[in-house]
Amino acid sequence: MTLDKKITLYKNLTPVEVRIGNYIMNHKEVILNSTIQDLEKEVFVSKPAIHRFCKKIGLNGFNDLKVELAKEEKMEEKNWVDANVPFYEKDQSKEIANKLMDLYKSTIQGTYKCLDAKCMDEIAKFVNENGLYNAFKHLELI
Repeated sequence: MTLDKKITLYKNLTPVEVRIGNYIMNHKEVILNSTIQDLEKEVFVSKPAIHRFCKKIGLNGFNDLKVELAKEEKMEEKNWVDANVPFYEKDQSKEIANKLMDLYKSTIQGTYKCLDAKCMDEIAKFVNENGLYNAFKHLELI
């Protein structure tokens, strides 16, 4: 689950924690290069408040938060979608469609990387010479 989803779906955040979460969601690039002291000054909260926030959303602390942000940034670069949990109940239909498109695209790209051009040429030649029915029969698929 993305960090944005963890923050927005968590129901029992205090007003201070909501402020921390909103700042994080809107300043991800800044957070990646910040220290906890920087966040503390920017949002006007204490270090313990930041740590409590991190614990509430399932992280061990500020460093884990930065690691999660870095992972998500890397995944976004690749248009990566978690195939195990590709979308959530609150996702809009356009967001679901985009995630499905990204999943299909990554599946096709992964399959393409596994193809052997020489083998494909041999198969095409065999099918061309013998017909599709005989090719399937030869492979014992019929």
